[in-house]
Amino acid sequence: MKKLLTTAVAAALTAALTAGPNADRPDATHAWAVHDDNRPNAPIVMAPEGKPPADAVVLFDGTPESVARYWRDGKGNPTKWECRDGLFYSTPKSGLAWATEMYSDCQIHVELRIPEDPGKGLGNTGVYVGGWYELQVLYSSKAMTEMRYPHAPWKNANYADGQMGAVYGQKPPIVNPFREAGEWQNFDIIFHAARWNSDTLVEPATITAFLNGVLIQDNYELEGPTLYCYRTKHDKAREPTLCHAVALQDHGVPVPYRLVWVRPIPPRHENTTHGGRDFNPADAAKLKAELAAKTLALAHSTEHPEAALVWLWESYCYKKSDAVRAEIDAATEKYIARISGWAGEIPQEQRTELSNMSGFVDMGVRNGLFTKDSPLYKAVKKALEETKSTVRHF
Repeated sequence: MKKLLTTAVAAALTAALTAGPNADRPDATHAWAVHDDNRPNAPIVMAPEGKPPADAVVLFDGTPESVARYWRDGKGNPTKWECRDGLFYSTPKSGLAWATEMYSDCQIHVELRIPEDPGKGLGNTGVYVGGWYELQVLYSSKAMTEMRYPHAPWKNANYADGQMGAVYGQKPPIVNPFREAGEWQNFDIIFHAARWNSDTLVEPATITAFLNGVLIQDNYELEGPTLYCYRTKHDKAREPTLCHAVALQDHGVPVPYRLVWVRPIPPRHENTTHGGRDFNPADAAKLKAELAAKTLALAHSTEHPEAALVWLWESYCYKKSDAVRAEIDAATEKYIARISGWAGEIPQEQRTELSNMSGFVDMGVRNGLFTKDSPLYKAVKKALEETKSTVRHF
């Protein structure tokens, strides 16, 4: 099976490497073509089962060394939180434990456990994302969320925006996937920091969060820092673009943490060259010019008429040029002369070439580069018909 798969992949790669571009070309709001071979691949980041991603910074891994390296108190001194039996505990009146890592946009993973007997404090603590926005941690079983105060039966024992996974005081979780006390609870969080133009808020910070694998906050736009009993306003001093990735709350309840990691992620507005609200014509023009030069050089480096013609068209689509268009006209005549005598049974290599060029001319018509009356389109389709090739678009 492995050998067959390898052979199939190799065959597909060979076909792809000989295929001309048959997907839509760059346009006014896209520097890239669809399926563009020149578009960079994503970097490889491995995430073994049960392990942090390879590019994560592991803020707590069960060792005192990770505490000493990554955690401070509110004044920048070593945190008074303790590592015991591989777990991270707050100590009385130790305050927030601040991670030293500073990011604007990041992914955060936190594993914690509310004690089997949550006690009077009900496991009350919090994961502060970006340093100032609390995702609540609290014993939030179904029975607890429905409980009323014995001496005030009109009042819930806890409020919806203060339950496990709530953006404290602002947004209850979408659903409640709380596991019972004594079980490990896992947060996975995507955070994008606020963006400011001088003192004007351009875009508020956002949180997307999963609790135990279930979506509980969906790109929620924060209304400001989270505080008890206060509806806050945006505050640049406490909502900077570059901020502490995470802080853990000491609320007088010994809730243990066993794993905390963070990884920076690209800014959500960094894609300025391929559509969307952040498209920047100047960035796209610069990239198109670079790709036009690259593909023109490829066209000049090959003696194969098919490849030369396709790369010339690629260069022209990235950046219009009368000189390149003149080269295209000459290359088109050369290519038509190449295939004009093809008929009947032809070698597989030529059949593949015609198949690829058929996809290319179809794209050309679809994108307005030429029409079905153009000599290239007619020549390719005529050769296909006369060689009885099966058209395969790659």
